[in-house]
Amino acid sequence: INPVIRIAVSTHGMLFLCNRPQSCILDKGKVDIPMECYLRYGETLTAGANRLLSNAFPKASDLKPTFTISYHFENEQTNRLVYLFIVDMEDDSILCDPRFKGGKLWTFQQIEHNLGTHFFSECFELEYEHLKQVIGIREKYKVNSEFYKLDITDEESINSLVTSLKKEYSNIDVLVNNAGIALDNLYTNKSKSE
Repeated sequence: INPVIRIAVSTHGMLFLCNRPQSCILDKGKVDIPMECYLRYGETLTAGANRLLSNAFPKASDLKPTFTISYHFENEQTNRLVYLFIVDMEDDSILCDPRFKGGKLWTFQQIEHNLGTHFFSECFELEYEHLKQVIGIREKYKVNSEFYKLDITDEESINSLVTSLKKEYSNIDVLVNNAGIALDNLYTNKSKSE
């Protein structure tokens, strides 16, 4: 059984797909996710995914592949243990690269129109529903967050942050307070002000 890493690319709620090279032993010329390689002997999944990603996008050091699922794939040509990763890209301009000739962004509706017609690779057909769910959840809960450092024991620091937040935002929708001081660990020893 051959361990294989595959990396799907998601941007703006769509999947980037391109034609498999004619030199592939499996699904020559069919539309598929853009990155696939064998895991090297002794190589970790993370190292293999990072190697594949850096070979595909040598100038993009900020891309972080996320492992999503593994599955067994076997047919007359191959026997594979597939490790599927996904990488989210905000800037899709790096996809305009000659090595992804014919590649384009696909909506879920466009993909579903072509499923089951032998247009996509066998692996992609198996992975599609999972990828759709992962991307859908990520898009649904994508939020803008800001983090601020504050010394809660310093009144000037507190007032300064409040003033800057009032200037920057007209309204705060959600505040997650993850700060605190514990002088001891027994709740019953605390006064109301503590």
